[in-house]
Amino acid sequence: MWPHISVKYPQYVYTTSGWIQVIDVPNYNPKRLQVFIVPHSHQDPGWIETFEGYYQSYTKKTLNNIVSFLSKNPTWKFIWSEIIFLEKWFREPSSQTVEFKRLVANGQLEIVTGGWVMADEAVTHFSAMLDQLVEGHLWLRQNLGITPNVSWSVDPFGHSPTMTYLLKEAGMDKMVIQRVHFGIKRHLAQRQQLEFLWRQTWGGYAGTNVWKQN
Repeated sequence: MWPHISVKYPQYVYTTSGWIQVIDVPNYNPKRLQVFIVPHSHQDPGWIETFEGYYQSYTKKTLNNIVSFLSKNPTWKFIWSEIIFLEKWFREPSSQTVEFKRLVANGQLEIVTGGWVMADEAVTHFSAMLDQLVEGHLWLRQNLGITPNVSWSVDPFGHSPTMTYLLKEAGMDKMVIQRVHFGIKRHLAQRQQLEFLWRQTWGGYAGTNVWKQN
């Protein structure tokens, strides 16, 4: 694929979708558009504020609101990914945590990836990526009795085939990724290949395939 990918910068760039304006649709058959909206979490354990600062200012309120709104609206759904914040929230037992477990059990609230954090994949050693995944999955098994099978990776700066392999071995069969170089995303969009099977070049067999949505 690489010899055919242009990394020339688009004339007009939008923060998350600079490739859109180069997709030419000469004709199409009008039909009803199906739109998927996925309410989800992305809680940084550390960036501009401290872990405690984020928890008290944002995350605790977010978790409380998730439980409150989902309980009042049985058709609503939400996904959560960062276990480090969930573990801290559960250390403050209340009726909210009991209701959280019920919402997970009835399918309104889905835990995705299940890592301790949404791990960086660009400069991190595989042992660190694996350790945080094991820690998050152990907590989920012990406290909620679940193991995620869908990965949600929307903020790491780049995506690693090593992380894909680790997630596959941890039971993931689908992944959603976001931070892809605009040249690659444009190339895939032009060929309607934003959904694809990711197989590591060193894997060499179908057992390492993971279904990717980009």
